[in-house]
Amino acid sequence: MNRKEQEKTIASYTGRVLREQFGKGPEAVYVTVAPPYITIYLRNFLSPLEKTIMEEKNEHSVYQLRDNVMKRVLPELQAYIHKITGIYLKDIYYDWELPNRSGLMAGTSFTAEALKERQPEGVEADVLELVAAHTEVKPQRTAYKKVNQRTFLVYREECLLQAEMELIRLGFGETLKQAKREVEKKRFYESEPFLSLFDGKVENVFIDWNFEKNTSMIVVVTNNNRSLSSME
Repeated sequence: MNRKEQEKTIASYTGRVLREQFGKGPEAVYVTVAPPYITIYLRNFLSPLEKTIMEEKNEHSVYQLRDNVMKRVLPELQAYIHKITGIYLKDIYYDWELPNRSGLMAGTSFTAEALKERQPEGVEADVLELVAAHTEVKPQRTAYKKVNQRTFLVYREECLLQAEMELIRLGFGETLKQAKREVEKKRFYESEPFLSLFDGKVENVFIDWNFEKNTSMIVVVTNNNRSLSSME
């Protein structure tokens, strides 16, 4: 099975699993296999129940609902991707842009050791510098990759403050993640220097953390006047 066939097979499986779990799957699923990363972009994904909750201005409840479901979905997806591609994803991050009815999952297969000796240059260095400038703490290690014509990914390690780590220990991880998402997304969406680094207009910014490992993933999706097939 070649790379394109792998991507289409994973996209079909992802759509089916989400439909079984939520009662309604995404209108479209776009998968990019770009080792050591795999991204899965979802379009027009909002169930009737979630739509009702959103109309009541209760976006956080939708996040909670999806978090509970994704605890079941991710292990299945991780195993299936390994079966199809031979790639074992050590971590899968996910986030939603509910007003846009979009979502994204991003997995990585490398270990921290792979980043220790890297020296970013050019556009990568510019992106990583602005990411550090727009967040509360400068990550100890970072990586950047353009995974397709519309999708740009930033991976961070050692990116939490000591006070944040204590909040997580005390059981406030969910609240912390919600607050950090809102703050960081607002900064990125309002930063012209950051937005100008990417091809085309930025449509969505997705951010997630693995608090246990002190890592994070930022994924930027743009509209650069290319068709959505450029994500395949």
